[in-house]
Amino acid sequence: MKKKNKIIVGCLSALALVSVTTVGFATWLVGVTQTSQGLTANLQVDKVQNETIFVEAALSTNKITVAEESAVDRTGKQIVGTKTNAEDEGIKVDTNALSFTFTSLTVRIGDSATNEPDQVEITIDNGDKKSTCNKVANEGNKMGATYRTTAAPWYYLDCDVSIPLTEEYFTISDEGTYTTYTLNAKKMTYKLKWGSFFGGDRPTTFYNGLVKNQKFEELLIMSNNAYTELSTMNTVLGSGTLDLLVSLGNSSTGE
Repeated sequence: MKKKNKIIVGCLSALALVSVTTVGFATWLVGVTQTSQGLTANLQVDKVQNETIFVEAALSTNKITVAEESAVDRTGKQIVGTKTNAEDEGIKVDTNALSFTFTSLTVRIGDSATNEPDQVEITIDNGDKKSTCNKVANEGNKMGATYRTTAAPWYYLDCDVSIPLTEEYFTISDEGTYTTYTLNAKKMTYKLKWGSFFGGDRPTTFYNGLVKNQKFEELLIMSNNAYTELSTMNTVLGSGTLDLLVSLGNSSTGE
C-alpha cells in the first residue's frame, strides 16, 4: 500500500508540473482616455472617451448674450442699426456680447500617448440633434436668394477658438505618468462669432452691406425682411440650447 501511495503522489506532481507549464500571462493596456467633451450652454455635458488623453471643462454660466458689441446709427440708406437700449426696435448693444467663460479647463496627456495634441479647440457642435436652434433652413431666408447667395443650411453663430497647450495659457505640471495642463485664470473668456447666415459678419454689417442703389420700395421690403429674420433669431436662440464642443487637436495637421 505504501508503494502505491508513492506512485500516486508522483503522478500528481507530474501533472502539477505540466499544468504550470501551460499557464501564460497576457499584457493589459491601462489608460484613461477622453479626446473631447461637449458642453452645452446650459451645462449639459457629452463625453467621448479615447486613449490616455483626457479633457474636461465647465462653463461659468449658461447665459451667452447674443448682441453686437457697439452701436450702429442708421444713417442714409442703412436698414439695420443698434442702440444701447434697443427695446423692440433694434439690436441691443453689449460689450460682452457672444462671450463665454470657463470655470475650469483641464487636459491630461499620458507619457506614452500617441498623436499627442498641442491645442484645445472649441467649436459649436451642429451635429444631429445638437445646437438645433443655431441652424437655419431655406424657409428662414426671408431676404431671398438675391441677397443670400450661399446654400442652406446656414448658422446664426460660429466658433473657431484654438488655445495652444503652452505656458502662456496653461499651468503645466508633471504628474509622473502623465502631464496636466490647467487653463490659467486670466485666459478663461472667449467669444463666439457670427455665422454663415450673416456671411460671417455682424448683422448690421451684413444687412447694410446689401444696400446699393435700390429704390425706396425695395429698401422697405429688405428692412421688413431683416426685421423678421432678426426677430426669428431672437425667439429661436432665446429658447434653445447651444452645444459647445471642447476637443484636442494638432495645429500642424489641422486635426
